[in-house]
Amino acid sequence: MALLAAGRLAQALLSVTALRVMTALLSPEEVGHVFLVLAFAGGFGLFLVNPVGMYINRKLHAWRDRGTLLPHFSLFNLYLLAAAGLAAGAVLLARSAAGVGTGIPAAHFAGVIALYVYANSWNMTLVPALNLLGHRGLFVSLSVLTSALGLALSAAFAFKVSAEGAAWLAGQALGFAALGAAAFLALKRLSGEAFPAPVPSLAPEGKESFRDLRSFAAPLAAATFFLWLQTQSYRLIVERLAGAEFLGFLAVGLGIASSLAAVAESLVQQFYFPGFYSRLSSGGPEERREALAALYARSIPVYLVLAAFTAALSGQLTGLLVAPEFAGASAFVVFGAFIELFRMSSNIFAAAAHSEMRTAALVKPYAVGGLFTAAAVAAACFLPQREALIPAAMLAGGAVTFAAIRTHSSRLVSVPLSGALLLRALLFSAVFVLFLPARELTSPLQSALLIAAGGIYFLFASWRLSAAGPAGEGE
Repeated sequence: MALLAAGRLAQALLSVTALRVMTALLSPEEVGHVFLVLAFAGGFGLFLVNPVGMYINRKLHAWRDRGTLLPHFSLFNLYLLAAAGLAAGAVLLARSAAGVGTGIPAAHFAGVIALYVYANSWNMTLVPALNLLGHRGLFVSLSVLTSALGLALSAAFAFKVSAEGAAWLAGQALGFAALGAAAFLALKRLSGEAFPAPVPSLAPEGKESFRDLRSFAAPLAAATFFLWLQTQSYRLIVERLAGAEFLGFLAVGLGIASSLAAVAESLVQQFYFPGFYSRLSSGGPEERREALAALYARSIPVYLVLAAFTAALSGQLTGLLVAPEFAGASAFVVFGAFIELFRMSSNIFAAAAHSEMRTAALVKPYAVGGLFTAAAVAAACFLPQREALIPAAMLAGGAVTFAAIRTHSSRLVSVPLSGALLLRALLFSAVFVLFLPARELTSPLQSALLIAAGGIYFLFASWRLSAAGPAGEGE
């Protein structure tokens, strides 16, 4: 846990440094363009790549044991090339048909989308695979180096080449590509398999594997498309209806909350998911239920305390993490804290569908939440108080999605979440009320001290809440 936490802390510091550097080097409009491109890339990643990546995670240990890891990655490479090409064509179509992203040169728009989808997908598959297979030192090293190299290249491109969002994202993509290649070489050496590896044949067992993949990934693709509608489509809608500059402020505020949430969520995934997936591969129905119970109890209380920390210290976080021009984004951080709480909690409860290989159960709840959110955000853009109503619409959409996911997951696997543990989490969260009188203390030194104090308390609360949960694999 210390190794993973140290690595995630280093990544978190690099992430917030990147946010600060980006807001210092790029104008609010160009920051809006960055988040617009990321919305498109995230959409294709969620819809086309993430479901296949989840299937790879589910089958990784079995492929390693059979010595067929690299052949399956060879097939995945062909798939990613096709996905990157499709992404480039789709954004050009959206640009000409709907006028989205017209402030970005067309060639830059398509090129950086294709590069980002391909490089990010490989990195986010290969580097976590090292952790899932038990090589945590390599995983932490390559994860930190990915963030560091991406930041260095992005800053260099924005400063020396062009202060545009496309230049910033090109640096990020090249960082992903370089360290993804390093992860592949590490997996090749550790597996002992030959390379280049043959693509798996379409023998009867290959066709059966494809049907297995299709039944797992196709419903998940539909579900993640609606998840993208809930979490990312606002960027396209706001850029088109309210302008790239307002999108820049909104996305920066929500981005501060999501950056902090990513730290907690990735630690949960890195530390608990290897044991969770291992138990799913080898256990029966009762062991799968116990694995889910442990996952719920370890994660949801921590997410509650994190939301309270982020909301209570939103002013200090904004003052410290972004350039002064974006100080007005602090109100969006508060909304973002609870939007992220619902998103992360929904992801945890969605693990029930993964455990039972019944991902079709996720389509309906994500469809309800995604369509509700997109419609609510579009409507809010036309109202007088849209600055507050747009993030409020996203928060309402997150709550709707969470309620639907929780209901459907309970039908798949009945796993109660301890009310006593949730009450403890709320009591720990209430301490952050003491930080509210200090909201006006936003100088760099004051912000740093308050965030440090709140962060230490958050770690203490998370430790105590984890200790109170049920025993589970990997603690």
